[in-house]
Parts: sequence; C-alpha cells; structure tokens
Amino acid sequence: MSVFETIAVFDGRPLFLEEHLVRIERASRDLLGVPVAPMTALPLEELATGGETGVLRVYVTAGTGGILEPVTAPDAFALFERCEIAGGPGAGWRLAIERAPMPVTPGGWKTGNYWANVRARQEATARGYDEAVVAGPSGAVMGASMGNLFVVDGGRLMTPPLETGARPGVVRQWVMERTEATEELLTFETLRGAGEIFITNSRVGLATVSEFDGHPLTANRVAASLAAQYCDEILSR
Repeated sequence: MSVFETIAVFDGRPLFLEEHLVRIERASRDLLGVPVAPMTALPLEELATGGETGVLRVYVTAGTGGILEPVTAPDAFALFERCEIAGGPGAGWRLAIERAPMPVTPGGWKTGNYWANVRARQEATARGYDEAVVAGPSGAVMGASMGNLFVVDGGRLMTPPLETGARPGVVRQWVMERTEATEELLTFETLRGAGEIFITNSRVGLATVSEFDGHPLTANRVAASLAAQYCDEILSR
C-alpha cells in the first residue's frame, strides 16, 4: 500500500522537483487517504547533492495498522540510484504490444503494485524490444509500460487521456504545455498507422520510436525538435 514518484537528478539537480512532490501528495491523498504526505522530513535536496546524476525515488506508504483501518501514521522514504539520464532523442526504440490488459489505477498514479508494468517490460525485452505499449481492459492505449506515449498522425500530436489510466507525468505535462497536443483515445491500430511515436518519462526525457509491432517508423521530426528544446530548457539550466 504505497505510491511513488521517480525524480531525475542531473548533475546534482533534481528535475521538476516541485511538480513531482505535488503529484505524490495527490496520489497519497487519493489512494491512501493521507491529507498531507509526510515528505517534509525527507532531505531530498541533500540526497541529490554532490553533482551526481541518477534517479531519486520517493515513496509514501500506509505505515502500520490493519488494511481496513484509516491511515494515521504514513511513512515516507527516498532512494537514490546513480544512472545515466537522457534528454535527447537517442536511438529509436522498438516497441512491442502487450496483449494482457493493464489494470487501471485511479488517477494513473504509480503504486507499489507495479508488477504488471514490470512484467510487460520484461516480456518485451525478452522478445528483443525496448518497451511495451499497454492498454486497459477497454482496449484504449494507456502508454508505454513505464512512460507516456505521444503519436503524430496527419499532422496532429496526440496522447492518451488520463481517464484511460495514463500517467500524469511531468515530462508529459511539459510537452502538453509547449505544443498543441490533444488527448485522444488511441488503439493499437492507431499506432500502426502513425507517422511518428515518441515516449516520455523522467529518466529518458523524450525517446523516439523506430519500430512499433514490426512496423518501421522513420520520422522523428517532432520528437527531435522537442528533445532539443528539453535539453535547452531543463538540462542546461
């Protein structure tokens, strides 16, 4: 019974820190019933100092007590992992389809029950792909197993609505604020006919897609332009 956020840290600087904290506070309230998430005691800025680059994962748990009891003593903790943080489009990712419907979490919040996402990613990589595209029980695409998804089709930039279970990701929001992207219900068939697909999350920034379910994708104009802007605005501060 927990929620979490993954915060990218670039050269000792947490990216979108305030936005992430707002999201985990909302998730704590919506899913755990915690009025105020207990993150104020966490030295998040200190954990990200020293010029390190990696990811800072912040968790809020229900704490002690029975599963049916109100949450009165939530716990919060954070873990830092050194790793590379991408900002540019990089090499195009190959995406597989995850056939098993993905459970829809209210609000799209990231919870400790993350096994379905992990399984989808593991099965995709076992088949030689980089990521999996997942859909809910209705067949509406939610995104990638561990990221948000954008599609360029007929000159339009689209992303799945939050109502499908898509995550309210910080990089997703960054893209929405700088483009005319719209929320649209997408299916696997929509993606097969797309001219361009790219993925966003805190760790990769924006990642272009070179193949979806065996269909090659050669365009990356929109993603490349946004990735350059992301590097200038976010990574080069």
